[in-house]
Amino acid sequence: MRKDLILPIVALVILAGILVVGTAYTNPRPIKPGGGGKVAERSNKLPPGPQTYQIVSSENVWPKFVEATIDPLDVKPGDIQKMKVVLHDTSEIIKVVAEIETDNGIIKVDLVRTDQAAVSEKDFENQRYLVKDGKLLISDIGRKTSDLADGLLSRQAEAAALQKFVYEGQWTVRDTHVKTYHTVFRAEDASGRKNSITLSWTDPCNAPATGNWTVNVSDSCTNTTSGIENGNIVVATGGTLTLTSSTIVWNPGYSIQLTGGSIAIGSGTQFRQAYLYYTDGDADTRAPNNTRSMDTVTSKSGFVRLASAASTSDCNDGNASVWQNLNGYRDQDADTFTTGVNPICSGASLPSGYLSSPSTPLDCYDLNAAANPNQTAFFENDRGDGSFDYDCDNTYTGLYLEEFCDVHGQQDCGVGPHFDPASNPPGSGSCGPGGGGPLVDCYFIAGLCKPLDAGGQPLINQSCR
Repeated sequence: MRKDLILPIVALVILAGILVVGTAYTNPRPIKPGGGGKVAERSNKLPPGPQTYQIVSSENVWPKFVEATIDPLDVKPGDIQKMKVVLHDTSEIIKVVAEIETDNGIIKVDLVRTDQAAVSEKDFENQRYLVKDGKLLISDIGRKTSDLADGLLSRQAEAAALQKFVYEGQWTVRDTHVKTYHTVFRAEDASGRKNSITLSWTDPCNAPATGNWTVNVSDSCTNTTSGIENGNIVVATGGTLTLTSSTIVWNPGYSIQLTGGSIAIGSGTQFRQAYLYYTDGDADTRAPNNTRSMDTVTSKSGFVRLASAASTSDCNDGNASVWQNLNGYRDQDADTFTTGVNPICSGASLPSGYLSSPSTPLDCYDLNAAANPNQTAFFENDRGDGSFDYDCDNTYTGLYLEEFCDVHGQQDCGVGPHFDPASNPPGSGSCGPGGGGPLVDCYFIAGLCKPLDAGGQPLINQSCR
């Protein structure tokens, strides 16, 4: 487009009221502003106020997004959110649309052109980022400054053929963005070329620990430290990596590559060629969580490099002999009968006192191996808690009582057995010392008719189970 036509056209558009924005709603469940109820909060806080993102894209992608401003970024139902995007193209841009995806729907907003001008050398001043030969160059990292300058000279040479387009729009927020918050900007030029970027604030910062981190859909990192060990960051066709107040790290010898996608770089974002670490207090290469930190040294005490970490779920970071929670069925008395299940912080296997599977039936008292569901013997002393329920049937079963001799042996005690155990079944009387049994015969002892055991010794205890 001729420069002498640009300003008149812009003026006519402004006079026609270009700031009136067309908005299409496809939200099935709109939330009315001020409709009551507590608005849910995001777990990851967004910065307040406007947020401007510098967009870097693959070299041969057109129309090329170079900047996007969301004002404000963090909104609630009833707020008015303004959007502004800046694009470069060698052809006339004919359409830019924003699609805002929130928790319950998608809102489409047709953006309107508010400015157009030829790209000049001034547009490249203070430029920190440049994509050259598919790699992101950053002016303040390593020896990239000279490469960046060479690339900018090339950009300046082609500036005469580029036009800068500014599109703006706004919408009234009618829904929350706790679970889903994406804004897709789509642009089309007169040559039929189309391009889009997806700014995201709810996608996980989904970088693996090692190997290439390939972004081929939307991904976002907000208020975090992330990156990759022993690999490249690759933003492929269809992918947009949105970075908000985050630190992105990759190892020396590797690079950030754009093979068709884009990176949206918000304020507060830093890029560092360094090394990534997890906390590892007991030096067992197992971290208690996946929180990452960075440092320029290749190793340090109390931490493990991502590339060397065995896991990120250490259950006790102060004890190198244990690191994983296993389901343990308690068997403290080692009688093979178990009680309830609990997650037990363990090493390669469960510690003593736990089994990996439950018994059938379960134990009723786990501090005495004699107390278990298979017990058939009788015991003169309680099992340890005052109970004589050794066979876990919730009842007491006793042997013969001393009082049987007193009652049934008075007529002729000492001549022989003077009572019939069959007619006086066990189970009556108290258990334990003073309860009586087990009976063999009745004889006078110290003037009383007493039971004797098989060894001829007097019995004064009642055995039970």
